[in-house]
Amino acid sequence: MVNMSIIVNISTVFPPYRYKQSDLAKFMCELFQYLQQYKRKLKLMYAKSGINSHYCVISYFSSLMEERIFFPKTNNLEPFPTIEHRMQYFNKTTLFINKCKDIRFYSLTKV
Repeated sequence: MVNMSIIVNISTVFPPYRYKQSDLAKFMCELFQYLQQYKRKLKLMYAKSGINSHYCVISYFSSLMEERIFFPKTNNLEPFPTIEHRMQYFNKTTLFINKCKDIRFYSLTKV
């Protein structure tokens, strides 16, 4: 007899932080302090991306330094977080989200 795996449930969860593309463009312009011509192009790129909002498990797009949790509280975000640091933070945060979400289990029977 062969034991087979069965998918019993598929669900989606939106991460807790939602950012508008226009806010992200503003954040990037402030961060890199572009010349006005580059700010215009960057904002245009964000506006034409076809993306209205961006969901994230990390609250990292605050323009206010004192509100930053993930990035360093410096003007240029240095030292910039490594991929390893980002993944550790992501895993810790998603674990918390999974514990908090309402999970329903369904039993499946073979017909």
